[in-house]
Amino acid sequence: MRNMEKRRAYMKEYSKKYRLEHHTELLLKKKIYRDKNNEIIREKQREYLDKNRIQAYTKVREWKSENKQYMRSYLYQYYRNLDNLRVKNEFRRKHYYTISIVQKVFEDNIKEFGTLTCIYCFSPLEFGKDTIDHLVPVSRMGDNSYENMVISCRVCNSTKGAKTYEEFGNWIIDTNNKKGVYNETAI
Repeated sequence: MRNMEKRRAYMKEYSKKYRLEHHTELLLKKKIYRDKNNEIIREKQREYLDKNRIQAYTKVREWKSENKQYMRSYLYQYYRNLDNLRVKNEFRRKHYYTISIVQKVFEDNIKEFGTLTCIYCFSPLEFGKDTIDHLVPVSRMGDNSYENMVISCRVCNSTKGAKTYEEFGNWIIDTNNKKGVYNETAI
C-alpha cells in the first residue's frame, strides 16, 4: 500500500513537472488535435448538452448567484469597454483588404523565395495550407495594408497569435535557447 501511494505521489509530481517543461508543445498538440477533430468535438458537446441541458443551466445559475460580485465587476468592465470596442470595430471596418492586395502579397512571397514559403519557419507551403498573417495583429490596431500582411503556415500563424513580428521572433529565440536549439536563419 505504501509503495502504491509513493508511486502515485511520484507520478503526480512528475506529470506536473513534465507539463511545465513542455507547455508550448502540449498546447500545440492540443490545438492540432482540436483542429483535426473539431466537428467530432462539437458533436459530442452538443450531445452532452442535449442530455444534460437542465443540469448545465442550473450549474451556470448557481455559479452566477455564488459569484455576484465578480459578475458585477465583469459587466461593469464590459460596458465600460464597449465604447473602445466600437472604436476598434469602426477602425477595422475602414481597412478591408482586397483581392489585389492579397494577390500582391502572394506574388511577392513567391518572387522572394522561389516558391510559396512561410515567412517564420521557411517551410515550403502548398496552396490551401497557407494563411495570411498580419505583422501587427488587427487586434492590436494593425491594419490590412499590403505592408502589414505576409504569408505563413497555419502552425506558425496560430502559435504567433496576437504577438507582433518582433515579439514572435524573440519568443522563438527564447524557446529555442531553453531547449538548446537555435536556428539563426529563422526570424
